[in-house]
Amino acid sequence: MSNHFLNAEAVRENAHSLAAALGIDTEHAEELLKAHALVTVDESESLNVFLGEQVSKLLARTLQSAGTDVDPRNPAVEIIIGQIPARSTAPTIWVSSDGDTACITRQRPNLPGVRAVHPAVLIVVGCYTAAAALRLVIGDNLPLPNRDPLILDLRALGVTPAVISHQADLGHTYLAGAGAIGNGYLWALRWFDVRGQLDIVDFDTVKAGNLNRQLWFLESDVTLSKAERLAAVAQPSFPYLKLVPRVDRLQDLPEKKVNARWLRRLIVGVDSRQARRSLQSEIPGEVFDASTTDIQEIVLHFNRQPTSQACLGCIYPPDGREAARTRDVARALGVTIEDVREGVITPTAAKIILARYPDRGLTEAMLEGEAYDSLFKALCAKAALRTEGNRQVFAPFAFVSALAGALLAIETVRRLAGDGATFNLWKISPWLPFIPRLQRQIRANPQCPVCGETVFRDIAGQLWG
Repeated sequence: MSNHFLNAEAVRENAHSLAAALGIDTEHAEELLKAHALVTVDESESLNVFLGEQVSKLLARTLQSAGTDVDPRNPAVEIIIGQIPARSTAPTIWVSSDGDTACITRQRPNLPGVRAVHPAVLIVVGCYTAAAALRLVIGDNLPLPNRDPLILDLRALGVTPAVISHQADLGHTYLAGAGAIGNGYLWALRWFDVRGQLDIVDFDTVKAGNLNRQLWFLESDVTLSKAERLAAVAQPSFPYLKLVPRVDRLQDLPEKKVNARWLRRLIVGVDSRQARRSLQSEIPGEVFDASTTDIQEIVLHFNRQPTSQACLGCIYPPDGREAARTRDVARALGVTIEDVREGVITPTAAKIILARYPDRGLTEAMLEGEAYDSLFKALCAKAALRTEGNRQVFAPFAFVSALAGALLAIETVRRLAGDGATFNLWKISPWLPFIPRLQRQIRANPQCPVCGETVFRDIAGQLWG
């Protein structure tokens, strides 16, 4: 698969993420990622082919090229799926599954190819395979956990025959965020029988640097509305689910003024802690949330109001790291901390930012209404910003965001099917097997800035009690 996903800015974002993880300069990281991944598939099994396609698409947004058509004379890694000989002399990653478990290893396993695995679960396997392949490409000096063989207990995901056959009726649900997690969510959700209406809410546009991780978008989508493009390109994959783009902030949608119970169910894929707390303040009836901590961790969280369990404000409280990030953004852009806490750039702030960065191809029209966090990431990717302490946060690789979205999609369908899932918090590493015993029931924090308020609890009880 020739790499038509990555432009210079997307390549730079991947390099920044790798450089931050390894403690090396960006130019060195970019050279490491100029690698090719050969995917070799036993095509006698259709699920082998499907998994190979997923791995290829994920790695094609991370490395220079990936796929079955990569020249076998010079790959940095070969991923082999099924009982088939290697086609190169490169280091190998073998992938197999018996339906209950999946094995990702550098040694040829005894398991067969891929058998009896649901496509959404195979996307999860593909994400872990891409992570293992990247580690092999860059060497074992990545300061993150490593395990070989990596055995995934697929039964822990709860994709049972009852869940697969269930008609998951979303009713009228809102997806906040059409970025990397929102893309990954719909990438996996399409393999279930999902019905109803999903409003995709995002006021941002597709940036050139987004292409390293937002799976539905191509170069032709750059500068266009994320919500509109995601709805348009994903809709053919959802025959019974209506996707409605909403180019706005969820907090500003007009229906909230006429219907107190407008936000019955909310899927959260936004990319800041502050934004999550703000969304919880809208008092949704149900919340399905996923987030990533750079390339190290995925957090799954769920709550239904009224509850004594943790809300988004409890899970993502204000902390020192967030405060430091807010100060960095304010200083780098020349605005106040209060401006950054507003979330989006006002016309006045746009003029200030444009005066500070007159040579970055920015305009007032581009800046007005843009999220501060998105602009900060974009300028970091262009190496335009230097902040105190050199604190810069870069976007995760495609397989990390896709894994978060896929796990969120699986949990959404599980819970709609009423399979008895009880945890409200699960932290997962993209580099180690997911561990069911880490699923937790976290109670609400009395000091929570959201649900710790009496008014919030009273209104939640009135709306959803």
